Amino acid sequence: MFKQLPLSLPLSAEATFDNFYLSESNRPTITAFQLFLQQREHFFYLCGVGSGVSHVLQAIQHDNPELIIQYLPLKEVIQYPAMEVLTGLEIVDVVILDDLQCIAGNADWELATFHLYNRLRDAQKKLVVGSQIAPQALPIQLADLQSRLQWGISYSLQSLTDEDKRQALLLRSKNLGLRMSDEVVQFMFNHHSRDLRQLMLMLKKMDVASLSEQRHLTVPFVKQILEDE
Repeated sequence: MFKQLPLSLPLSAEATFDNFYLSESNRPTITAFQLFLQQREHFFYLCGVGSGVSHVLQAIQHDNPELIIQYLPLKEVIQYPAMEVLTGLEIVDVVILDDLQCIAGNADWELATFHLYNRLRDAQKKLVVGSQIAPQALPIQLADLQSRLQWGISYSLQSLTDEDKRQALLLRSKNLGLRMSDEVVQFMFNHHSRDLRQLMLMLKKMDVASLSEQRHLTVPFVKQILEDE
């Protein structure tokens, strides 16, 4: 679709709002984000670490098929010339730039992002950015871009508690058709990373192994799976 984009960037099939565990602390943020698409606002900044920012950003493309939306994970495309990647995007309804912190200090990418911001605003299209860092703390060198990033709506996703992560794992396992006990979740917590992204990657590995061997997820089986990594 976009000739300037030098590579294919498929979305995660699992990154939908139905598959996202919504904690009470993050409910106002998700509500504001979903309403943003229906409003005249131009710019939305979403930040957070280990809280599902990338999942949420991809979910709006999955859940709004009536809109033309382009999702760009900057950490995967920053190796390419910025102007090649960002030129022409003002023809879409919503542009999503994920991991914006990756371009901080990169003069070419900062300038190209600044021009994209202006072109989308002039075309009355929307720009959404995701970052691990809040806009006022992002070490952007281009002053004009730094100021633009602080003009629009800004929300943060709060990190999940261990109980939230437990519920997120149980929700994802249910959607995958897996039966996972609290004992298995506790084993994962006790013996492996509690980072949400890593937990979900482990769950995906467990799902593949369960289907392959036609076995339920027990602690001994999960131990075997994860020891084979």
